[in-house]
Amino acid sequence: MKKTKGFSVKVNKSINDCINLGAGYTYIYVDPQPNKNPNKNGYLPRGVWNFNIGYDNDRLAVDFDGRGVINREGRKAAKVHTSTSFWVWDISANYKCSNSIKLFGKIGNIFNTNYTERVYDLDPEAWYASPGRNCMVGMEYTF
Repeated sequence: MKKTKGFSVKVNKSINDCINLGAGYTYIYVDPQPNKNPNKNGYLPRGVWNFNIGYDNDRLAVDFDGRGVINREGRKAAKVHTSTSFWVWDISANYKCSNSIKLFGKIGNIFNTNYTERVYDLDPEAWYASPGRNCMVGMEYTF
């Protein structure tokens, strides 16, 4: 039987009617199997940080989000990923032009961080490169 220990904490603070701040941390530790790293052979990170700054008024909403993955070791047998720790930052905005038209945009991975994700349950040996900097813009029309 594996023992799992962990906790998660999150704090949100409204600065005023328009600005909100958020921070969170999650820690997890799963006992290792023989000849393997802890946390499902390094698939799960030991820590994850989340930060958010949000601005929202009647017409404009902007969010700046960051996620830090800390100490994700990977397999004991081979290191196939780029880093055991990394940060990814995104920014998104929505602007309400009228009751029927909304513009939106997002820049994902602003700093073009090179990192990988793993889909353990599908293939425990596979790591998949995540997207570099990416942008999306669009318009929503409601009628």
